[in-house]
Amino acid sequence: MIRTKPGQKIALEKVEATLAQLEKLEQKAKEDLSLRESIYFLREQLQSALKKGYSYKDLSEILAQQEISISEATLKQYLREIEKEKRLRKQRTKSKQVKSASKVKQTEVKQTDEKNNENLQQNSVTSTESLSTESPQKRDGDSGEDAQQTQDLQSQTPKSESTQPVAESKAVSQTKASKTTKRQTRKTSRSNVN
Repeated sequence: MIRTKPGQKIALEKVEATLAQLEKLEQKAKEDLSLRESIYFLREQLQSALKKGYSYKDLSEILAQQEISISEATLKQYLREIEKEKRLRKQRTKSKQVKSASKVKQTEVKQTDEKNNENLQQNSVTSTESLSTESPQKRDGDSGEDAQQTQDLQSQTPKSESTQPVAESKAVSQTKASKTTKRQTRKTSRSNVN
């Protein structure tokens, strides 16, 4: 038996050599299992025997013949705990999958909303630029043009379920702003003529 020497000082080289030796060690096979480990190892065959009509008492006697001493109550408890643990693992895995799928869906919706907002802003800039470059005679055109612009803006903007009402209200407010700009331009051009 090896005794511990208090106050030892060990050279760094020896620690590194020991570390290398420990890393080379392979898994040592177990020669003996605990009772619980043995039941876990035999679980599928034991559960299969139960389905075939054998009782816990019958299985306890079969195990006793192989020098695995376990009461029927303990056998029943161990098998229930194993099944419960198995169900919990499945639930954890399932909930992780649901959470990750939910995060992916939220990201997709957020990206779609951002794209819709970008398209809406581009359409707004385009319609404003086209109003500023039109001639005064063209601006004095009929009001059917306003309705057409609203329809054009609505058809150009891709709509998701979550942004459809927002996109429609922005298109309407853009059309109103467009009408106001046209009126102001007409008044200005009339006052310049007078």
